[in-house]
Amino acid sequence: MIEAQLRIDARKRLSWPAYVATLHARLGCPVVLFVVCPVQAVADWCTPAIVIGPPGSMLTPVALGPAQVPVITDQKTARRVPELAVLSALAHGDSPNPTPIFDALLSALDVIDHDHANLYTDLILAVLPAAARDCLEELMTTTSHRYQSDFARRYFSEGEARGEANAVLAVLAARGIEVPDRIRTTIASCTDLDRLALWIRRAATANKIEDVDADLVR
Repeated sequence: MIEAQLRIDARKRLSWPAYVATLHARLGCPVVLFVVCPVQAVADWCTPAIVIGPPGSMLTPVALGPAQVPVITDQKTARRVPELAVLSALAHGDSPNPTPIFDALLSALDVIDHDHANLYTDLILAVLPAAARDCLEELMTTTSHRYQSDFARRYFSEGEARGEANAVLAVLAARGIEVPDRIRTTIASCTDLDRLALWIRRAATANKIEDVDADLVR
């Protein structure tokens, strides 16, 4: 049974034994309580056994905090176990020198399927402190960096395309031009930066959607 614990909450240590007993009764198999904690102090609080009653009736949670996550800086290791490299970046990305950790992360993202790589990257960028986030983004956008990731180039290229597509739609909305759902989807999914730039220029003076690109309405 997996629990995410963000803060110390004494009520949880009272309810966890009930959760485990209920699951054990329903499935008829051994049950372990695994608690994921982004803060080490919370993980340390979760770890002690919960004494239910004599003789020796207790539940011992297994807690995962930053200290339990290894620091992954080796490229080969990151590519062999990419999810561990992601956890390493989440747990240790705010270290004084996170660059080796982020190098390993970028290497790992290249071997993960595209959807999961996007999901992991969005999560990491959302969780990291500002300074660490800036460091990672700089690595992902510096093409001269020796570990420049193929995924990083795709990720930021797609992000730039999304921004340009949103700009096209914003200009059309400002000019009061109706955009049917089918065409809106086509614009939003376009990844051709040159075409998007052309659409923005045309949208600035358009009176109808055909003025942006006649192919959009065909």
